[in-house]
Amino acid sequence: MFKEKLFILILFMGLVSFQFKLSSQTIQTFATAGVISWTCPVGVTSVTVECWGAGGGGGGGGAVFNAAGGGGGGGAYASSVITVASGNIYTITVGAGGAGGGSFGTTGGNGSNSSFNSTIVMAAGGNGGIGSGGGATGGIGGAATSCTGTVKYSGGNGGSGTTSGGGGGGSSAGSSINGNNAIQYIGGVAPAGGVAGTSASTLAAGAVGNVGLSGGGGASGGRRGSSATDNAGGAGGAGKVVLSYCTAMSITSTQTNVSCTGGNDGIIDLTVTGGIQNNNNIILDVQTVDDICSTGDIDSWQSFTPTFTARLAAFEVKLDGPDNGNWYLYKGTGVGGVLLASGTYTATAAGYKYISIPSLPQLTAGQICTFRLTTPMADWLVTCSANYSGGQDNNNNAFDRVFKTHMVLNPYSYLWSNGAVTEDISNLVAGAYTVTVTDAVGCSAVDTKTITSLGPLVITASASPTTICAGSTSTLTAFGPLTLDQKSIPGSLTASWAGTFSEQQTFIPSMTGLLRKVRIQTATYGSATNITVNIKSGTPTTGSLLTTVTYFKAANLNSWDDVILPGSGVNLTAGSTYYIEIVSGSQVDWIYNSTDTYANGNASRGGTNFAWDYNFETYMDLNTYVWNPGALSN
Repeated sequence: MFKEKLFILILFMGLVSFQFKLSSQTIQTFATAGVISWTCPVGVTSVTVECWGAGGGGGGGGAVFNAAGGGGGGGAYASSVITVASGNIYTITVGAGGAGGGSFGTTGGNGSNSSFNSTIVMAAGGNGGIGSGGGATGGIGGAATSCTGTVKYSGGNGGSGTTSGGGGGGSSAGSSINGNNAIQYIGGVAPAGGVAGTSASTLAAGAVGNVGLSGGGGASGGRRGSSATDNAGGAGGAGKVVLSYCTAMSITSTQTNVSCTGGNDGIIDLTVTGGIQNNNNIILDVQTVDDICSTGDIDSWQSFTPTFTARLAAFEVKLDGPDNGNWYLYKGTGVGGVLLASGTYTATAAGYKYISIPSLPQLTAGQICTFRLTTPMADWLVTCSANYSGGQDNNNNAFDRVFKTHMVLNPYSYLWSNGAVTEDISNLVAGAYTVTVTDAVGCSAVDTKTITSLGPLVITASASPTTICAGSTSTLTAFGPLTLDQKSIPGSLTASWAGTFSEQQTFIPSMTGLLRKVRIQTATYGSATNITVNIKSGTPTTGSLLTTVTYFKAANLNSWDDVILPGSGVNLTAGSTYYIEIVSGSQVDWIYNSTDTYANGNASRGGTNFAWDYNFETYMDLNTYVWNPGALSN
């Protein structure tokens, strides 16, 4: 019996959840007094930290008629850009507002400091307002001189209590300016980036002070009025810590270099990950007719052809009951293609089940892909007939799974140095191309990619003798430019040896082609000598000679030597093991790095391996062409 299943594939850029996003950065705000552990997100290396100290409490009003307390001072501001590491835990402290002064006109409490990792960035709290029993003057705002940070501003001072009312609270500091002082019972005006101090009540009966605003606002003082009741000052506002950061983006590319000097067939195929991807521009792409009439199999698939290039971030499946199983996404028709992503799902009830794809595989317009679902218990709904021409299912196209795909265009914006605004660029001449990639919240990353030209081929005749008579045949070989393949990290120490000892360095080519040149760094001592360089296959104890060349080197000379191999060079296969061997009858040192830094080979001497690497480079010719025109007529 066929199983019934419905899936809706949603192709769009990554779903990333943060507290909120503002301007060009991700912002996290902490405004509740206390200590918080913050784990640095993956890809974040730098954070702008802003701290506001807590506001001071208002002074209490009491003991005598019309006695009023002073307002609390506002919290100071401090900020710095801090280097952080993904996964590390940092301590955030949000300062608590100072307590209001109580009966008999006591002084309000000081606001606590706010900080990031204790002292890396710290903003001072405002001082409490003086109670009516102590003079009723306003509390001093948190001082910039008491803060730690690159940018620092002071909070505003509280107002003095009067017979008309308690003193108003001072404002917190702004992010680019000092806070504003209260004027008698009127609270300090909020500066840019800060909060206002609260104003005091002027009721004839008297009133308690008003609580300071969160973010470092000073509280107003209390006042004893005609009711003959002592009134406490208000509590200061809690401090605040704000973190602003960009999530790092990674830019990689596949480059196709210009095939010949002066050409313009270079290509840069860019891949960007990270950042905050734009998932707002979602477009319905392809879908089948929703005429459900049958059930599917416990292991079912449906292929589809995207018409847009985008990433698959999630899909939905419609099940007719609770279920759990596995999902797979392949490139190609059916389950024999390249596996792009896979995972498990659990559905607790019938209906749509949303499944995320954390790896965000990119799908290409026109490239058929296949979605597969194993459902041991529930059904995947299918159509009554094959009505979707862009794919087929595992019932030999007797049905189509009911599905929709949703694509998002332009997850990032691009600006290349040549004016292009597309992700990939083509028809390029040799040169450097710089791209600025901007994500959905305005964070940017810049990278430069270089397109090279292979250069003209050099033609050499391999015929001997060089004069060719009519009727003879000849072979011409064209050599392209050489490509550096393998190299060790150069060192400065020497391996002293003499006599007929040989030294070897193994290497594994990353490309198949002709090895035409090796570079080695050697030093001679005492006298000039001939140095023989052998290229062998396998390992130093089991290898066979592929080619050999001998060159002369002057006495007491430490230098890199370009060793050109005879003939056309030696054909090497990527992934196979080879080694360079040098032999000399006089004392010669092959310069080496004293640590083992080359992962694809090791050094040896006289059959003994060593934990170092000899200084060497290998150069491959990937563009050799042979032409044999047959018999020459003249």
